[in-house]
Amino acid sequence: MQNEFNLLHAIKIFWKRKLWLLIAFILSAVVGIIVSFVIPERFLSYSTFYPANPSLTDRQTLFSVERSDGFIDYFGTKNDVNRLISIANSPQVSNYLIDRFNLFEHYEINPNSRFPQTQIMEKFEKQYSVIKTELNAIRISFLDTDKDLAAKIVNAAVGRVDQINKGLVGSNKEAIAHLFTDQIVNLENEVEFLTDSLSFLAEKYNIRRVTTGGSNQDAVYTGQDLRAVERYRVLSKRQTSSIEELNKLYTLSGQYELSAREDIPSIFIIEEAYPAEKKAKPIRWLIVVGFTIGGVLFMIFSLLLIDRFYYIQAALKDDE
Repeated sequence: MQNEFNLLHAIKIFWKRKLWLLIAFILSAVVGIIVSFVIPERFLSYSTFYPANPSLTDRQTLFSVERSDGFIDYFGTKNDVNRLISIANSPQVSNYLIDRFNLFEHYEINPNSRFPQTQIMEKFEKQYSVIKTELNAIRISFLDTDKDLAAKIVNAAVGRVDQINKGLVGSNKEAIAHLFTDQIVNLENEVEFLTDSLSFLAEKYNIRRVTTGGSNQDAVYTGQDLRAVERYRVLSKRQTSSIEELNKLYTLSGQYELSAREDIPSIFIIEEAYPAEKKAKPIRWLIVVGFTIGGVLFMIFSLLLIDRFYYIQAALKDDE
């Protein structure tokens, strides 16, 4: 028994079973339509932003009179973009959003189940996305059945990223400001001690300043005891130096405290998230087409397999 399988033979099979193919086409299309309307509509919200150049809030940038290059880039570098993406994908942000918007209840996940955190994170990560655009901006998006909630989650995520980033960038500045505070306290105590010592020497040995004008570094003093006068002169110079250093520390401390203020944004938001007007998913026509093609292809393969089965069965009978 000869039965060479080729395209013509396959076409004959399909033509013979065209009713089956038609039924598969209609049933698949109907199932696709039903499924496309059963799947709940989901809405996409997103926000796009750039990192700010951390140097914008540096003390040197804020308070220097002149810059050598005369140019400040307002946007951050590739490293700043990567840092913000890492922050946006961190558990600090995801856990914050899950707790703030009570997503356990929203996704109907029992917090007392066996692996609640794993379940909520898997569900959250499927809807949450952080990407770098072609223009090196950062885009955070969220997909949800509630379009208002999706927009709120995205904006909250952007705000949280900004807050964490400012904390990372400003922590060193705050630490430096605290160091200045400690030094200021020590210098204030030293100046107070020197002032008291000078007052004591001046009163005890009747020490007076001879020269007028100029600084204390070049001043000439007179008194009842030469050694006391010399000591007074040395302490006076030391007091002047300490006061000058203290004034510098006052200035630097104030500048660092200002540069570390958290009310200065660390990102430039290009587009805030808003409730979407149109659904993003499901794409109903695509689901219907996919089910229809899949059903027809399944029927085609089934017909070919049935034909091969009958052929092999007939061949075995002939051999007997």
